[in-house]
Amino acid sequence: MPTLSFDALEPLEKRIHQVRADIAYVSVSETVDRKSYENLGRIDFNEIDLAPYMLDGDIEEFEEAGQLPDLTDAPVADDETMRMADAVCRWIRETVASNMHGQEEGRFRLYVWRPKGETILFTARFSCTDLGYVAPVPAKEMEVVETRAVEK
Repeated sequence: MPTLSFDALEPLEKRIHQVRADIAYVSVSETVDRKSYENLGRIDFNEIDLAPYMLDGDIEEFEEAGQLPDLTDAPVADDETMRMADAVCRWIRETVASNMHGQEEGRFRLYVWRPKGETILFTARFSCTDLGYVAPVPAKEMEVVETRAVEK
């Protein structure tokens, strides 16, 4: 997995924790151009959808073992909505990481919604940079050599 650096995401994660009691769902979009966005994903703010991101350990380990996420495997916390807010933040980072597509940089928009999409709690932009990005080497133009069939 690439080494990613997020710019302006931490304040958004703090804001998610502040409004966690009012969140219904969260979505992330990639900024294509100034007024165009491509939706990357949406997750509901509930224990069922967030279960894979609330588990202690690597999600791939559970998937490889064929285990369905079980909330009893999740670490115990005093405030369930705080754990769910932490899980949403993990989901955001993983969604962005899986959609970088070999790019050096990406710009994204986060949407945090109230129930039934009636009102948006907040929306904001953030960016991501792949610190290990290696630019592709341009292809060299090859010399065309004409060959002729030799008769025997």
